[in-house]
Amino acid sequence: MDVQLSQDYESLGELHNGGTTTNVGTLLRRTRDGALGVSFVWPRVRTYSSVSMGVGAEHRSFLTDPGELLVQLDTNLRRSYTYPRAYLGARFSNVQRPPLAISVEDGVGLAFTLRERYRTGAVSGTASTSIVGAASGYRHLDLPGFAHHVIALRAAGGYADGKTATSLEVGGTSGTTVSVVSGYTLGEGRRTFGVRGFPSASVFGTRAVTGSAEYRAPLVLGGRGLGLLPVVFDRSALTVFADAGAAGCAAAPLYVGICSQPARLNTVIASVGAELGVSAGVFIFDAAELVRIGVAVPVAGRALTGAKAASVYLAFGPSF
Repeated sequence: MDVQLSQDYESLGELHNGGTTTNVGTLLRRTRDGALGVSFVWPRVRTYSSVSMGVGAEHRSFLTDPGELLVQLDTNLRRSYTYPRAYLGARFSNVQRPPLAISVEDGVGLAFTLRERYRTGAVSGTASTSIVGAASGYRHLDLPGFAHHVIALRAAGGYADGKTATSLEVGGTSGTTVSVVSGYTLGEGRRTFGVRGFPSASVFGTRAVTGSAEYRAPLVLGGRGLGLLPVVFDRSALTVFADAGAAGCAAAPLYVGICSQPARLNTVIASVGAELGVSAGVFIFDAAELVRIGVAVPVAGRALTGAKAASVYLAFGPSF
């Protein structure tokens, strides 16, 4: 059983004094979300399967900083919106992970999520359906090193109809989050449509597709501490990768701004790069965390999105 509650504030841009470029404040969107779900799992020696289902609701409202600017904006920004939803998902995996492995290997992972959502007060005109799926495959190579080398491939795709209120966003670095102390975490979290070297949501729309290819090679096997410090070095690996993705848009979306500017739609963004991955235990010696330090270089779509010529990033957990 899963219960989730969250609140997030997102900047939607600067506010300017009528017809000028003078910045007088910032428009914010506050999103409060709650969900209740149940998962049925079938773990076996060589496979893992699960089916999940649940319901939830997202409540959106708008604020300004300073607050007195809100009354001067469009009436659509002075009201709140609630989006109830129901979802169904499934997952299957038969990957392996030998004791000294740097990555899962020799198997596939499949997942999909189907969601139905609408806006209260306008059910018939706003009910929308979306589906997102991902597939990954791994194959080991028996080359020199303390562990197998691994070739990893991943593809993801998503579709939502023109009534959707949430974009499918392409871009950003995917990983996991790490809890440092109670209530404080590091990391951007998992991204379904990540493309390293580009800002998150570099392109977005009602359709999205991404693909990634990685070659993962072992470097050093540690298994030793760092003096009297509560740190244990486990192992390290080097990864070279290539990412690509694109987004499209329905012909007449219900909500303005749900899709990127037309010039960015149906245009591929892509990058290549390398990562150093280090597994280490900090304070907790029996559960090493993977830390990835990488460099990504955009090779397509940089001019459209304003991405840097090269970017250095820090991420936690595997990319996929």
